[in-house]
Amino acid sequence: MGQSSSALTLQREEIEEIQSMSTFSETQINKLYTRFKQLDKDNSGTISIEEITAIPELAMNPLANRIVAVFDSENRSEISFKQFVAALSVFSRGAKRDEKLQC
Repeated sequence: MGQSSSALTLQREEIEEIQSMSTFSETQINKLYTRFKQLDKDNSGTISIEEITAIPELAMNPLANRIVAVFDSENRSEISFKQFVAALSVFSRGAKRDEKLQC
């Protein structure tokens, strides 16, 4: 995002942009941002592959590499908040079947 991950909230424009590209409400986006900041251990504003694979539930998953690939759509070995939301949106109830199959 345009700000460091230590920022407490997203800007209104950022929320609106994220809502337009996802299935999430403003409240859900803010909750996801809080979780994203918790995962961003080095406060870089992105989540590295190492930070993602350090999540115990993911580390034990045999599909961890595929899950990381879905999140890291730009193949940069780091995940921005927008990528994080976009990937989670595909797995949400509100996502269309075609979107889910594209992953």
